[in-house]
Order: sequence, then C-alpha cells, then structure tokens
Amino acid sequence: MMTSKERIEATLFQKEKDRMPFWPKFGADYILCLKGKFKGMSIMDLHRYVGSDPMIHINVYHAAEENPRVRVKHNCTNNTRETVYETPDGTLIRRDVFSKDTQTWHPDVYPIHDLESLKAARYLYEGIEYHIDKFQIANINLMEQNLSEKEWFYTTLGRTPVMDLVEYMMGIENFSYIMYDHPIELNELIEIMQDSYLKRWKINLENTRIENIVAGEDTSTTLISPTIFEKYCLPHLRQYGEMISGQFGKNFIVHMCGKIKALMPLIDKIPAIAIEAVSTPPVGDVTIKEALEGMPSKTVCGGSNASIWNKPYYEAARIILEDIQAAGDVSRLYLSSGGTMPIEADPENVKMVWETVLKEMHKA
Repeated sequence: MMTSKERIEATLFQKEKDRMPFWPKFGADYILCLKGKFKGMSIMDLHRYVGSDPMIHINVYHAAEENPRVRVKHNCTNNTRETVYETPDGTLIRRDVFSKDTQTWHPDVYPIHDLESLKAARYLYEGIEYHIDKFQIANINLMEQNLSEKEWFYTTLGRTPVMDLVEYMMGIENFSYIMYDHPIELNELIEIMQDSYLKRWKINLENTRIENIVAGEDTSTTLISPTIFEKYCLPHLRQYGEMISGQFGKNFIVHMCGKIKALMPLIDKIPAIAIEAVSTPPVGDVTIKEALEGMPSKTVCGGSNASIWNKPYYEAARIILEDIQAAGDVSRLYLSSGGTMPIEADPENVKMVWETVLKEMHKA
C-alpha cells in the first residue's frame, strides 16, 4: 500500500497509484469547533481517522520586510483588525471584521479607493528591502529536516498583485473604477508590486527545503474577468512558475477556489502541475469532467464543494460518485472538499462519505 505522499505525488505527476487520494480540507477554525469524541483532536489525528491524504501546510516565510518610508500601526478589538499605513503621501487605513458564522476575517474598509490613495500606495511596495533572520532559518530548517517522509508538505508564498488588490487592498468596485479612471497609475502600481513580490518569492525559495509551492490565488470570475486575468494575472503566474520550476526545480500549484469555467483555457497555460481547490457547482461552476477536459495538462485537486459536506453521507456520496462516473477517466483527479471544509460538517459523516465513494469506485 502506498503512503499518502506517494499517492499524492503519483496523482500530481500522472503515474500509476493504488487509489485516488482524498483531502478533506480541515482548517484551524474547523478543529476549534469540534465536539464530542472529536474535541481536542489535532488535524492530523482527524485525517488518520477519516483515512484521508492531506496536503500539509508548512509556514516558511523567512523574508522580513524593511520599509523605512512607511510606518505601520495595528489596532485590534475582539472582532475588528485595523491596519494604519502612514506614508509620505498620506495615511491609508484597512479594516477587517471577524465573522462568527464562518470563523473568518473579511475586509470592511479598503485602503486604496481613489487617485490620492492609489499614489500613496506605491510606498507600500516600492523600495522594500527583504532580509533573512538567520536564527529563524535555523529553526525552520531543523523543523524541515524532521518532517515525516510519509506525508506531502507544501508552503504558500502569496498571490498576484491584482488578486491582492481586488481581495484586500481595493475591493472589486474600487478596482473597477480605478482601472478605467486611472489606468496608467494603476499599471505602475501593479508592476511595482510584482517586482517586490518576485524579490520576496526568490529569497523565500532560496531558504526552504519544501519542494511544493502553492500560490493562494483565489481566482474567480466573480472577482475578475477573463480579460483582466489574461492581461495581469496570467503573465505574473507564469513568472512565478518559471522561477519555482525553472530556477529552483520545485513543484508549482495554484489555488483557484472560485468560478473558473471561462478561464480554463488560460489557466492551462500556467506552468503549474496542478490547480487546487477546484469547486463544483453551486460554489464553483465546473464539473469534474469539465475541469479535467478544460485543463488537460493539469492535475485537478477538488471535485466537490462546501455545500455537499453538510448533506447526509449517502446523498453527498451519490453526488460525488455521479460526477466522477460522468467524467470517465479520473486518473488526474485528487478528490478534495474544494474549498475549506465547513465547520458544520460532521467528521463521522465525512468519513462515511469517503468510505462509500471509495467502495463504489472499487466496484466499478
């Protein structure tokens, strides 16, 4: 029998394996909400109970920023986080609010909203120097040396400038207006950001043994259009992929958890081995068959969505199995919950869904 690591790698590199790998994406919020016999379990204990094959995240952010022209202050309460950026051209404020329902933080106030704030934002990225803390490097290298050979580990190194702007620094509406009203200034900011990001990625890649790198892109046509993706995100993702695979010989994977049907021909051009968090309707907009056919060079990690896992196990298993059977050849599928597993999903139910899917696939 293969280890989880062997099974995942066989799927990512499209080789023979003993069975399809499965990754229910239990987050820290999910673990905190566990009840009954599962209360107090670690994420890895839960994966062992379910019988799953997780990608395990390791934080290896080595690079610290030095930006003498910007002063940053943080103001926090129980359910709000405010970040104040004092730049030579004015003060920018970002505020996030915590949702008890989803156990996640969401932007409430965006720091870039007009031409004045757009110009001030250059200071957040321009002329940044990155340095390495040698003691931190020593500690993380020691941790990396002691990682299990049976598990598959990855680290995340950020996203493209446009997705950062749309999700965290501008929001959809501000980005759209600024893109049309101030295209020259916006393009200048995006290029400054990408130059800074490439420096940060490079220094982090130089100082980690982790072989699998994920860009947490969150791509979705609910946030950006195919035209914007092709103009901005695709060239930058290509740069990341060329650096990760070509320069450092590591494996590049892109996290895209939204609606991607209209983007698939472009996504397939990214020099990545897999697209992760591919969600089926209604959360996403592609079936397993559509994802595999629309991105023929990629392993597809996903194939379900958050709404499925709150259903009774037999109904959830039926939905997943129907999608798998309709797809035909699923050798490039690494089944997962798509996005993060909802906190309401019962671990016992998740286990029974997976056991049912696995049993029926073996019958076929």
